[in-house]
Amino acid sequence: MVLALVLLLVGLGTLGFAAYSLYNETRFPLGALKAAEIQGLKVELATQPKGPHLRVTGTLVDNKLAVRRVFSGHIGQAMWLKIYPVAEEQEGDPVKIDLRVPLRTGSTELRFGPDKELIWRGDK
Repeated sequence: MVLALVLLLVGLGTLGFAAYSLYNETRFPLGALKAAEIQGLKVELATQPKGPHLRVTGTLVDNKLAVRRVFSGHIGQAMWLKIYPVAEEQEGDPVKIDLRVPLRTGSTELRFGPDKELIWRGDK
């Protein structure tokens, strides 16, 4: 009985994860950008009255893309930034990125994209 319940819960969890993955692939078919897809990617530590933040700047390499959504989260002491693009019908001016990401207390690094590439490391 207990084994059947555990298997049912694992199955439901797997099904839920698969549905969530499919949902994200439908909403963001191009996936998250990689660091190599942003020319001149630069991260600077800055302060403001509300506290420290990281300023992330650069330009999208492909000028047929625009930014659709920005996601930031954290994994342990690392922050994680993902930028999801959307394809534009016509080629336009290069899209410049200028984001301000609030620095979480205790965070010592910023990782980027689906590969969690390290793009900034602060003092420990």
